[in-house]
Amino acid sequence: MKKTYHLPPDLNGFTLIEILVVVAVTFILAAIMFGFSQKSRLSVALSSERTKLSQVIERARSLALSGVAVNPSDLEPPCAYGVHLVAAWNSYSLFRYNPPAPTLCDENISSLDTSPTNFQVLQNYEIISKKLKFGNPTDFTDILFLTSRPIALLFDSKNGRSVEPSVKIVIETLDTPPASTEINVSQNGQLSF
Repeated sequence: MKKTYHLPPDLNGFTLIEILVVVAVTFILAAIMFGFSQKSRLSVALSSERTKLSQVIERARSLALSGVAVNPSDLEPPCAYGVHLVAAWNSYSLFRYNPPAPTLCDENISSLDTSPTNFQVLQNYEIISKKLKFGNPTDFTDILFLTSRPIALLFDSKNGRSVEPSVKIVIETLDTPPASTEINVSQNGQLSF
């Protein structure tokens, strides 16, 4: 004969409503955590891209200040090193620059000649995350650090050399409203965030 066991009357199970409430609260908490996870992931991506771009700008500045030739075949160092931004492609590059003759290598350079003999790309970079882009579309394109003087020349695509005392490079998310981070570059080559 089969034995049956009965629970004492004070040990009843959960009701269906209690179980549904617990499941609903669990789903709500999971949704909130998922939202925070997405925002924190984008925040880390913004910070990472700002750091990467600022390191490339600092590298151009340090190469210019050291006054050394990067390529062993060069007999003398170039006139300048710089960073070229292409906002439409979310990319930027480290380059070396020698102005065409008879232009002197000084702060009077008014425009950049991007022919391969004068403008040589050393390394290309791009914004890795597809959820980020360069923000505030501007015509700003180049930062040029002279090897002869510790200054930065700032250029835009329409007017040549910029007369602004600094430029702001903005990296932002594709969200609405976008989260963003910025790098300010002054004419004396200082970076601020």
